[in-house]
Amino acid sequence: MALFPSHDKTEILLGRKPNEKQYRFIGGFVDPKDENDFAAGRREVFEETGATVEPYELVASMQVDDWRYKKEDDRKIMTRLYKAKFIHGPIAPNDDIAEVKWFKVMEILSKDIVEEHSELMNLLQLNLDKNELKLKK
Repeated sequence: MALFPSHDKTEILLGRKPNEKQYRFIGGFVDPKDENDFAAGRREVFEETGATVEPYELVASMQVDDWRYKKEDDRKIMTRLYKAKFIHGPIAPNDDIAEVKWFKVMEILSKDIVEEHSELMNLLQLNLDKNELKLKK
């Protein structure tokens, strides 16, 4: 999930796994019990951060390398990136996330993001229009 604090899209919440120096989007797998992608996203964000969110727009759907399959010849999984708005809740790392941190969206560099999420970040930055990036007054 590309998790924004409000209607202002200048900041995004990213997570870092233990033993990693770079950050990643919050998320995970769709479970068979999940009603749809939005429900899966809400569940995963809650599990990893304690936050309640509302997904609202698909940014990208693409194949990415996945660390869980590093011993496989084909490490690709299909992933989807949605924009989501923070609704409420205490934000703290949980599950397989060691740290969560707010970043200025347009200041994130490829060195800040795990390699498998760098193309997703590029697509998100291109997707955000100038109106979404306006600072609150």
